Amino acid sequence: MRTRDRRREVLLNILTVAIFISVIAGVYFGLRFYLSTDTPLLAIASGSMEPALKVGDLLAIQGAQTRNIHNGDIIAFKQPDGNVTIVHRVVASRENSNATIDFKTKGDANNGEDPYWVPQGNVHGRVISGVPYIGFLILNPTLTLGLAVSIFIVLLSWPEKTKNYNASRTRHRRRN
Repeated sequence: MRTRDRRREVLLNILTVAIFISVIAGVYFGLRFYLSTDTPLLAIASGSMEPALKVGDLLAIQGAQTRNIHNGDIIAFKQPDGNVTIVHRVVASRENSNATIDFKTKGDANNGEDPYWVPQGNVHGRVISGVPYIGFLILNPTLTLGLAVSIFIVLLSWPEKTKNYNASRTRHRRRN
């Protein structure tokens, strides 16, 4: 009987962790759908946009049609000559002969504009909000791993402690 209870408890713990991971993945993919972008969340890793955005801010990015992006908007985009995602402010735009739009960007803390034009195909979207400090969980993998392990340990040990506590109270009552 005891082995059966232990197996059931392990199965419930695994199910709890699986549900927890599924909820996180569901929220992320739900945000991708709701915000119409492949990159709904970004963490700020440099100070190029200070004081508007600080290192460690977690940003929500909403997909936007390029015609609805204007000078002064903060956009997230893939750098034209690399795979790095940048978050900078739009300072100019131009329409090309093939009806596409390119954007000139600049970090608020930078002295000059970025040396390239950002094609509309590289734009992930416009920044709609931000939460301070939460981005550090993404930027620092050891912090994220520590938090995940802590949550995992709590989830696995919580039912065990509750069960033992109730069992000891039952045994104590029977003796009296």
